[in-house]
Amino acid sequence: MSTYRNAYDILARVREGINEYSADLVQGTHTHGKYNNAQLLEYINRAQGFLFSMLKKRVEGIFVKSASIVATSSIFTLPWDFGSLKELRDASGYRVSPSTVFALPNIGADGTDALYYRAGNTLVLNKSGVAATYTLWYNSIPRDIHAGTMGASSGALAAHLSTSYAPKVDDYYNNMKMESITGDWISTISDYVGSTRVATITQTGVSGHYYGIVPEIPEPLHRFIAPRAIHIAKAEHPASQEKPTRAEIELFAEDLVETMTAFGVDGEDITPEDIWVDFASPLSSPGISIPGQGYLIR
Repeated sequence: MSTYRNAYDILARVREGINEYSADLVQGTHTHGKYNNAQLLEYINRAQGFLFSMLKKRVEGIFVKSASIVATSSIFTLPWDFGSLKELRDASGYRVSPSTVFALPNIGADGTDALYYRAGNTLVLNKSGVAATYTLWYNSIPRDIHAGTMGASSGALAAHLSTSYAPKVDDYYNNMKMESITGDWISTISDYVGSTRVATITQTGVSGHYYGIVPEIPEPLHRFIAPRAIHIAKAEHPASQEKPTRAEIELFAEDLVETMTAFGVDGEDITPEDIWVDFASPLSSPGISIPGQGYLIR
């Protein structure tokens, strides 16, 4: 049995956990609940981001990507999924070192293309007028997941994703998986066009069919997204009539520690001791705590 979850399944589990579940609410055909799907999907993606951050710190390189970026007048535009920079190399493969805007050359000096500085969503070389292709290594950010119904442009090898939730960014879902709940199939998205929100798949999309995007974090951690989202919903939503209890927070933390320990040790140079020391006790771990009892969910 597969251990993966998709956003539709996760949304259903969150609604069960906050005691407001029906198939109509999950599917969005009924919208009169205290919690709307947009809010719950926000909590789900915050929960996914929490797990993403934990993995990034404990499994070196798990979310590292490389990209060819082209300098236009010495300015590189960073990829849309850029999180943090690992390394920049020039066309010959030499490392370009970080600097600051305060280290620019004096007027009349040439500067050097072996230094760069960060300016907003760009990298700028110390030397002006450079036009060349460099290689960027970076930590990516987690891509949001969602559930919805396929639109009218669905068909053979195409799924028209929800205009309410799917982003307008080209290639946003490339290489991620989506599952058709109604059609009972799963497919990898090979291309995504943000302007039309149409994903290229290996199956046949059908207008009105329900689907869910599959998280890109490793499968052993998929099952922690819903509980974490439930904790956030209980702690923050104004309609919530209960806060997360100490028992459910402790159970979540202990289970997460065990899973992270096993995941980190399996094929990685991370010892169980490292995991335990990083996590400390379940209730003192950053971001795993109890609102209303001297703790705070982050």
